[in-house]
Amino acid sequence: MKTMGQLGRLGTLLFILFLCIEAAGPSAGAQATAGVSGPAPAPNGASKEAPAPAPTDVPAKAPVAPGETGPQAYSGALRRYPYLTDVTGPYATINWATVDTSLTGYVRWGEAGVESCTAHTTPAGATVILVNRVREYQWKANLNLQPNTQYCYRVYLDTTDLLGSDPSPIFWTQLPPNSDQAFSFAVFGDWGMVDANGQNPEQAAVIAQIARSGARFAVTTGDNGYPAGSQNNYGDLVQVGPNLSGVFGPAFWKVAGAALPIFPAIGNHGLDRADTTHPHLVNWPQDRTVAASGGLYARQTYCCLNGTAPGDYPSAWYAFDAGPARFYVLDAAWDDANLGTGTDYANDYAYHWQPSSAEYQWLARDLAAYPGTLKFAFLHYPFYSDDSTEPSDPYLQGSSSLEGLLARNGVRLAFNGHAHIYQRNQAVNGLVSYVTGGGGGDLVPVGGRGCSALDAYAIGWSYSSGHGSACGSAPVPTSPSQVYHYLLVTVNGTQVTVAPTDSRGRPFDVRSYNFSSPPPPTPTPGGGTCGISFRDVGAGQPFAPYISWMACRGYISGYSCGGPGDPCPGLYFHPNATVTRGQLLKMVVLAAGWPLVNP
Repeated sequence: MKTMGQLGRLGTLLFILFLCIEAAGPSAGAQATAGVSGPAPAPNGASKEAPAPAPTDVPAKAPVAPGETGPQAYSGALRRYPYLTDVTGPYATINWATVDTSLTGYVRWGEAGVESCTAHTTPAGATVILVNRVREYQWKANLNLQPNTQYCYRVYLDTTDLLGSDPSPIFWTQLPPNSDQAFSFAVFGDWGMVDANGQNPEQAAVIAQIARSGARFAVTTGDNGYPAGSQNNYGDLVQVGPNLSGVFGPAFWKVAGAALPIFPAIGNHGLDRADTTHPHLVNWPQDRTVAASGGLYARQTYCCLNGTAPGDYPSAWYAFDAGPARFYVLDAAWDDANLGTGTDYANDYAYHWQPSSAEYQWLARDLAAYPGTLKFAFLHYPFYSDDSTEPSDPYLQGSSSLEGLLARNGVRLAFNGHAHIYQRNQAVNGLVSYVTGGGGGDLVPVGGRGCSALDAYAIGWSYSSGHGSACGSAPVPTSPSQVYHYLLVTVNGTQVTVAPTDSRGRPFDVRSYNFSSPPPPTPTPGGGTCGISFRDVGAGQPFAPYISWMACRGYISGYSCGGPGDPCPGLYFHPNATVTRGQLLKMVVLAAGWPLVNP
């Protein structure tokens, strides 16, 4: 096995290959990427997001009285500042929480600049929750409004105006589907984390940037509340402590949520909760949006594929329209503590993304019902990731899985989380995927096992070394503030611009796409590319189409420039380099759709 050209004989070599591996022992196959080796993952696919211990719900501090956290203008009974969900079509839901109950909670609202902010009244219903052992009441009011209209509002408990002397929040309802008005939305993920003092300055800075960005709404890529997605982790306006109030603390979603609707995707953190009402479902209600799209937003019993135990988990998937675009918020996550004989990625595929699964079939029907529409997808597990602890999900890749389903049906951009990095990948079948996991969780490095040829631009950070890391065309970051980020996505007809923006408000890797033309075909042996090229492989060379096809599928990644005789910029294939058993085994494993595990 001398060169890549001989891979055309792969079928006849497989038997010999496995004999060689058997004879060589466990060291064969340990090299994960051509020319680059890295640490082995934890057993059974465990990672930095391994299951957290069950939350103790023990206060780090006794609940503080209003005012202990500093001056405030709102009522002391208000524990979660009002925030918006379910803002689609003519609808909006306003949510808030109080520490006192009443028979009467309600919203007063009016069209901004046209009538009083208290011109109309809509009653609210309450759900009892426990936050750090404090009994609180999560209120929800469903408003019927006009699309693409500005409204202001105030929230009440009996006769008490809970906002006190705070100004009335103002928000826009959703653009109707026939609108050609340009608009922006924010995307971020893996957030809701605080330190032992209840602080996270970088997360607060990201949310402040989102609040002033001009976005009409926000969508997350999952893991909204660390470490366990509990009501303690979500928290409130007054309680402070380790892992407490990482979402609803006064420096976090309060800053943006009263005026910016949010559509969070679900992640693996907090998937398994014993709460009577699951925190994700009660905190982020999307009642009318789910119903209108035929989606699902409820607990279900999952049993018992890949040897997993029966589990009672929320299923959360739905779609909505904004102007000329359709948005798919998908469920791609699994309980890290319930693996059975599979992995988290394998189990997610088994339950959610086999063609016979309920979510796959719902998505296939809805995608087909909107031909020609600009489409975006949001999900937790990443198609392609150069974070070695949260790597690419091979079960989502390929024509028979989610990646192929989205690409065949005109989804042009997919946004993933899970890996606490930023990464933009090359298009595969016209589908460009981003990893945006820098919303507030602890960052991780990129490229620990090498940089994939699909990785166009990626950045990460190592706290242990105090250094940044980069893949593709990205410069190496010099501080964590350059890696904490959100994406501002602007839609103007068929023109879409994605502007990643760091926690200090500095845009980077800004890309514009024109989606008026059909996506390029799948690269196949015999012709076609996906934009990945190697400087030392010319288009006229006999095996160039095969090399391109393998690179586009992520089976090979090549060598970064800067080595002996490899001037920058660009990637190199090294056609005459020796292929090791480990490298060939990696290609076979990826092509078969199996997870990579280094023994």
